[in-house]
Amino acid sequence: MKKTLLFFGIVLAFLIVDFASAPLRMIHYVLASIVGFTTLFALEGFVLHRCKSLRPRTILLASLLGFAILNLPGRFMHGVSASWPDFLVRLISILLAYLFFTVHRKTWKTTIGIISCLLLISVYPITVKWIDHLNYDTFDGRSQKPVPIESMPVKEIQGQTASRRFDPEKTYVLYFWTNRCGYCHEYLPDFLQLYEQYGSQQNDMRFLAVNPLDAPAEENFVRSQSDIPCFYTTRAFADRLGIKGFPAVVVIRDNRMVFFGSTTMVKKFLKNN
Repeated sequence: MKKTLLFFGIVLAFLIVDFASAPLRMIHYVLASIVGFTTLFALEGFVLHRCKSLRPRTILLASLLGFAILNLPGRFMHGVSASWPDFLVRLISILLAYLFFTVHRKTWKTTIGIISCLLLISVYPITVKWIDHLNYDTFDGRSQKPVPIESMPVKEIQGQTASRRFDPEKTYVLYFWTNRCGYCHEYLPDFLQLYEQYGSQQNDMRFLAVNPLDAPAEENFVRSQSDIPCFYTTRAFADRLGIKGFPAVVVIRDNRMVFFGSTTMVKKFLKNN
């Protein structure tokens, strides 16, 4: 009975720790992965050291069960694919901790430590490439699709939808975002930097923050950080441009979409075009 309670206590501990760090995904996915890795690694080591009455494999099973209770249902039922790198980093942290604290040869411990450090270093580039693949079907963060576009539907607070026409003599840089997108929060400063660099210097270039999912009356974190013009459009408009994930940057010139990609790649595009 005591071992059973201890087993489910470990399950509950991993469930709570993973749940506590989950909100970080709304702010910064890479930070969430690093915090998740270190806390779960440390917790696995602590449990292995303290719970001597249970076999190490039983402790590992309880740890994985507590971790999976919150993670697997949401990913398979709701198709949460953007956070798969974060999920894998947290899962690997438990497995590496188990190996690190159960092996006795120093060479093995050193090897596992090196692997853990390399994994933490590679979290950012792997996450960026994965998001680029989801959003643009490429791993370089850029996808050119010359879609003709003359106007954009704009939702108003009253519930009506107006139409905003694009001036063919101007260049429009659109940042597509949503309130519940962690990456949108993360990459907004990069876009605002471009806005400060180009928006105030060139009269023929317009920067817009465009939200295709939320209602105009909802909280707007973009307006709280900048005076950049914000518009709420329809999901059909985003679908027409081929936008599958957020954030995404679109450049419209001569009433055509001449660029579609990430904030990193749009910097190079604006510099060279």
